[in-house]
Amino acid sequence: MHVAAFFFIRSGLKDGGVTPPAHGHSFVAFFDGTPRLRRYWSVDLPIEGVWRLRFEGSRLLMDEQPVFDFAHTKIPVDGPHEVVFDGKLQPMPIW
Repeated sequence: MHVAAFFFIRSGLKDGGVTPPAHGHSFVAFFDGTPRLRRYWSVDLPIEGVWRLRFEGSRLLMDEQPVFDFAHTKIPVDGPHEVVFDGKLQPMPIW
């Protein structure tokens, strides 16, 4: 499994049309070994600084703080597969 953080800016129209002004969007994307996109999270993390996401064994870390651990997180069989990240529920990256 691979994880990557992406940020892009949607530009606004130059002529001041009906499109809103430029706006940033942040995502955390999870890829399998092929690499095929398996899950993504839309997040509101600030653009300032660099946040480092990485896997250490079965744990996902952000800036060296654990987000979740696949080996120790109970994943319900018949229920939501979610984790709190960036202050909101996000779908667990499982497959």
